[in-house]
Amino acid sequence: LDHSASLMDAGLHSFQIAELSILLRSQFDLILPSTIVFNHPSINDLTDHIYSKLYNTDIKKDMSENYAINDRYADASEWSVIGMSCRFPGSVSGPDSFWDLMSAGKKTSTGIPYDRWDNEALLAGMGLSKEESMRASYGSFVTDMESFDAGFFGISLAEAKSMDPQQRALLECTYLAFNDAGYTMEGLRGLNCGVFVGVAFGGSATTRGHEMTGMEETSVYDATSSSPSIAAGRISYVFDLEGPNSAYDTACSSSLVALHAAVSSLERGECKVALVVAVNQLFDASVFAAFAKAGMLSPSGHCHTWDASANGYLRGEGCGAIVLEAFESSSSSSSADVYATILGTSVMSDGKSASITAPNGLAQERLIRQALKVSNIRTDEVDYIEAHGTGTALGDPIEMEALAGVFAASMNDSSSTSSRSLLVGSVKSNIGHLEMAAGMAGLIKAILVVCEESVPPNVGLEKLNPRVEESIASHDFSVELPTVLSALRETSGKDESELLVAGVSSFGYAGTIAHVVVRQAPEMCRRRDIMSGGASASSVFPNRVKLAWMMPPHPLLQQVETLGIASRGVEYMTVFHEKLMSLYNDHVIGGRCLFPGAGFVEMGLAAGA
Repeated sequence: LDHSASLMDAGLHSFQIAELSILLRSQFDLILPSTIVFNHPSINDLTDHIYSKLYNTDIKKDMSENYAINDRYADASEWSVIGMSCRFPGSVSGPDSFWDLMSAGKKTSTGIPYDRWDNEALLAGMGLSKEESMRASYGSFVTDMESFDAGFFGISLAEAKSMDPQQRALLECTYLAFNDAGYTMEGLRGLNCGVFVGVAFGGSATTRGHEMTGMEETSVYDATSSSPSIAAGRISYVFDLEGPNSAYDTACSSSLVALHAAVSSLERGECKVALVVAVNQLFDASVFAAFAKAGMLSPSGHCHTWDASANGYLRGEGCGAIVLEAFESSSSSSSADVYATILGTSVMSDGKSASITAPNGLAQERLIRQALKVSNIRTDEVDYIEAHGTGTALGDPIEMEALAGVFAASMNDSSSTSSRSLLVGSVKSNIGHLEMAAGMAGLIKAILVVCEESVPPNVGLEKLNPRVEESIASHDFSVELPTVLSALRETSGKDESELLVAGVSSFGYAGTIAHVVVRQAPEMCRRRDIMSGGASASSVFPNRVKLAWMMPPHPLLQQVETLGIASRGVEYMTVFHEKLMSLYNDHVIGGRCLFPGAGFVEMGLAAGA
């Protein structure tokens, strides 16, 4: 056995890791977390760590010295969030309805809608076990996701039909965010605005072969229908923006990696304004099946974040955007009210972890410390953490262990005159894991938390995961995981004169991890109309059309495209063309086709009649 190789790569699975940690505790009489192998994945790493515990010395130089918690960063800048938009599950059409959903403790999990695909029929042909089928049977969906007002953006209906639905959602969300920031289409033309997009290949049926959509010929628009680079480039093209433009796919950390790039571009003066937008849509049943086989998804259809029942995550979809500019310029502008400010960001890889998809708690610690350093923020100034918190049995404890490693000492500072706790939550307990857009959902939540000075509940948290409880107890970590809407100042101990600070974490399963620090806007420029109800897609885009994205629900049905039917559902017609009629040769009597009555019943059921 290679002593420098990962024990998981050598065949050790998660249950054996837990058993090994128990054995090591007993053997050496040490307090060791059950997640120790994820932070010290090889025999050499474990040996060095245990030796340092036994003899209070470090075999290796502690890398955290490079990420000192309370070092001040001389050139720290601040960036104002002046516009936001979002479309999330649960009929969320903007920040106001998003806050209403979270503060009420609602969750949005459902079965797979039939207008996406016939899940039962598809799963039957995929060779999944009963438990795997359960894992692939839930999601968190946005209604009316396939509707789009092509004419509003100067796009022909033919091109819009070929576009990945994610591109359509990005355009609508972008416009709503710019509109929220006070920009008009005319005012955007020629603007030095950078565009930074979190997006992956969509995998919708419109991009996976024309046999799925009933199209018989390749479209001239297919070349630009699904590329992530086109998804980003189309935004700059449609709105005539002349700043940097790029797309980012680092899996679940894509949104915050895009934000990191935006902040870096603003700091270097490459753009005056930056748009950060991210999207995730669930149009491919095969991804559900693959993730279910890997044991990643929850068979109960919920992200049981921090809870003892944690058993995988719930896939979710949505789109969100923010508009940024330098704080100095926005604070002096009467037309640019500020939601909050971005103080700093950090991105890194978790290196040689226990496996390519396994989290690394020590890397998460270093990440957060670096983000605090560039933000010029001390640990005792942080009031709330929007965690990655996917609701997995080992991922949650590893993240809590990392948070305790960073914040426990300052929470327990005996020299402090007031008692305080760090509040921690995760929006995934509400709307599921939005994958590419997860960081954006968490960021918008954190912004609303400091705006409203309240923390929504962790939905479904009833009994703490024992491993999470162990991480908290071993560090004597003063942390609260709220189960009701909680006043942030009461827990943080800050008075009205002090600005609230939040951190947001997002971890990609390939190892790219990101953290951002957000601060409440100063009183003089604070946004006042956050809950007034901004414009929604349905109100701004009057001519939205439902565009086919998938195989029709029955081979004899073709979709009817009609303007303004977004609220009426999808309409179908049947055309018996020559190719189709050849299938019914044995039904021809006297030159006439006798179509079986059962066929009409099947078509009606498929169309939802």
